[in-house]
Amino acid sequence: MFPETPAAAAALSVAIRFYSPALFNHCVRSYLWGAAYGTAHGIAFDKEDVDLVGVATRRMIL
Repeated sequence: MFPETPAAAAALSVAIRFYSPALFNHCVRSYLWGAAYGTAHGIAFDKEDVDLVGVATRRMIL
């Protein structure tokens, strides 16, 4: 479902801890939809570069 890398695991952990359930679910749906769309249309993408848990999480980690 998600990339199995340390960075993705850390981002997911932060999102689960700090996001409301509604926001977390929105982020998961957005990631899955974007990944499915890209795959279905032959669009290459970096699975870790897709907005897995949003810009706010990046700001918390950095």
